[in-house]
Amino acid sequence: DLLIDISRQKEFVFSSSELVSLADILLIYDELNEEALKLKCCALVKMGRNGLAKATYNSFVKQYSVLLGIKYNYYFDQIILQSG
Repeated sequence: DLLIDISRQKEFVFSSSELVSLADILLIYDELNEEALKLKCCALVKMGRNGLAKATYNSFVKQYSVLLGIKYNYYFDQIILQSG
């Protein structure tokens, strides 16, 4: 939670690649961290890496379904809009 809070603070300026790295670290420890997913997908879209952002989302949705046995409630576009 602390890392997500830091990423949102205005006094810190992170590049999109730094935000992707931060999200990757969070996802190592919590592979179903929705805030990390939003952070990573939004940063990738800002970098023009839409395909990779969509692949990241699809991987998350698949893992979510496997681990929890339920469908993920948000579409890719919703994730991007919530983050932006």
